[in-house]
Amino acid sequence: LRTACSGLGDQPRAWTNGEVRHLRSGVAKFGSDVAAIQELVKTKDLKSTLRLFYIEKGLKKRSNRDKESELRRAEAVRASRSATPVALPSQPSTPPRADDGARAGDSARADAASDTVLL
Repeated sequence: LRTACSGLGDQPRAWTNGEVRHLRSGVAKFGSDVAAIQELVKTKDLKSTLRLFYIEKGLKKRSNRDKESELRRAEAVRASRSATPVALPSQPSTPPRADDGARAGDSARADAASDTVLL
């Protein structure tokens, strides 16, 4: 399949470091104008340049996604470590009430009611 795509009887040559460097500088200079980038590379045809252009673009997007994901995870960890637990205010305890005169009569009635037997 590779030989049929290249139009030549032999395998397409791998990209050298210099060719990749030219492609990347062309992307920085020309953006997505692949024809202008291919003219800068010179040793690769438009099809090969286009293929590597999209591979590089995909790798860059993936790298950026990975970096953003890692930053979000780091922020979450940092936030969870720096979060101080919030103590809920405790319910104030109510002081015991002093028995006043009215209550004394209530307790006498309660004592009398407990002595009553129902038949």
